[in-house]
Amino acid sequence: MVLLVEPLERALAAIRAARADGDAGATGALHADAASAVRHGDRRASSRAGAGAILLCARYEGVDQRFIDAHVDLEI
Repeated sequence: MVLLVEPLERALAAIRAARADGDAGATGALHADAASAVRHGDRRASSRAGAGAILLCARYEGVDQRFIDAHVDLEI
């Protein structure tokens, strides 16, 4: 089962609306099997540079590629 783009976009919009800062500059990150390893130094540098991150952790076969293309900045 693949997570569809429409419900994911609604969830992302709700998260951004709930954030006090309007989600200005938050990185979209996807936990993916074939992605690069998470390095503490990399995450520390990116946390100083922006407004944090919104993490997507899928428990199914995958995430619709259209959502990844439009909203994911980093796969970890």
